[in-house]
Amino acid sequence: MGKPAVTIVVPVYNSVESLPLLVSRAAHALDPLAQWQVIFVDDRSPNLKTWPCLSKLTETYSNVGAVRLLKNRGRAAAAFCGISHVCSLNSDAVVVVMDDDLQHDPADIPRMLAALEDDPEADVVLAQFAVKEHTALARMGSWLKSRIDRYYYGLPSDIQLTSFVALKPRVAAALDCMQPSFPLFGAQLLKVAGSFRGLACVHGLRHDGAVTFTFRKRLSLFARILFSDTIMILRLFAYAGMIIATTALLVGVFFAAHKLVSNQTLVGWTSLLVTTILLGGLNMFLCGLIGINIVRTKENVERLPAWIEREAVGIAASHYREMNGVYSQGQNS
Repeated sequence: MGKPAVTIVVPVYNSVESLPLLVSRAAHALDPLAQWQVIFVDDRSPNLKTWPCLSKLTETYSNVGAVRLLKNRGRAAAAFCGISHVCSLNSDAVVVVMDDDLQHDPADIPRMLAALEDDPEADVVLAQFAVKEHTALARMGSWLKSRIDRYYYGLPSDIQLTSFVALKPRVAAALDCMQPSFPLFGAQLLKVAGSFRGLACVHGLRHDGAVTFTFRKRLSLFARILFSDTIMILRLFAYAGMIIATTALLVGVFFAAHKLVSNQTLVGWTSLLVTTILLGGLNMFLCGLIGINIVRTKENVERLPAWIEREAVGIAASHYREMNGVYSQGQNS
């Protein structure tokens, strides 16, 4: 039986020194076990040294490819771009998505592969970090997001969604088919995969550069998930409207019954107040329902490409194409 195929997808932003180390550590960990490749996706790094470093790596290693995006679209778009390349190069490969700063250790990848192999039902293996080398604000943001992952997307309570993941080929193919205009990697992953396994790993210190995923960006991501990808807020409005309308109706019935029994009016403008609240509640309820349908319609008709490639080198160049002078969009042909 031949070695399994593994492709590592690494979104890159401004890193330089950590990239050769990541490849060498991956080679040390995977050479005896698997046929492995690495696809780096440069998310239009401002650091002018990043792309030359990636180009040099593709010249040094025959199993390394790099893609440079035309515009910065965020880590999720870069990850989806890399997965698209993997599905084109080798649709049977297990896909490992990890960060570029060596806070995720390539030495853990064989253990992730073993976890997928040992559990045929598992779709995804997620690295679980008991302690993260993050600030208190970052950890608070992660905790808040995990509540949405559990409540809305159904993530098991004993699993934490992280950015260091191993995906079976069928999951990678499903993600590649989704092609969302504004991708949210964790949200999309939770929509297509049904069985998650956690694997205890150590979260290392950042090797290269400053932290780019700031609290502001975390807050922006959280807002995007809450207001754009989920219908939680709209559903809350619908529920609130229904509760208000029901309460107003019951109060109106109470006042009417009191009037019939005692022939006394408790408040002179009761009927006007109840009617106003009733109509306001119904309006909130209907706005919630309309909003839910608008979101669903938007998801179905929007076809803005999630990323646009500027150039590609190494093994990634085979998936690179040009259309009418505009470089490869994040959609399959």
